[in-house]
Amino acid sequence: MKVIVSKTNSPFSYILTRSEISDKSIGCEYEYVYGISVSDSENMISVEDISPDYTAVKNLFELIYEEQLYPEHLYDVIEDFLS
Repeated sequence: MKVIVSKTNSPFSYILTRSEISDKSIGCEYEYVYGISVSDSENMISVEDISPDYTAVKNLFELIYEEQLYPEHLYDVIEDFLS
């Protein structure tokens, strides 16, 4: 996993990540997937494989950062994003 963007908006930290798809035998046409981590002083929630669409995940990341999302809400936001 590689950190693409890291931002802090006290008391939260937000990280946009890129992970290489390691199992190419499944016939995946993508090389990377993008994810987001959100943390505060007590919790860190990460989803490393949201989508291979960098632009879409980057836009979601920016929205999460601007709205100062609490870590415990990350799963719900991603579920809504993918629906």
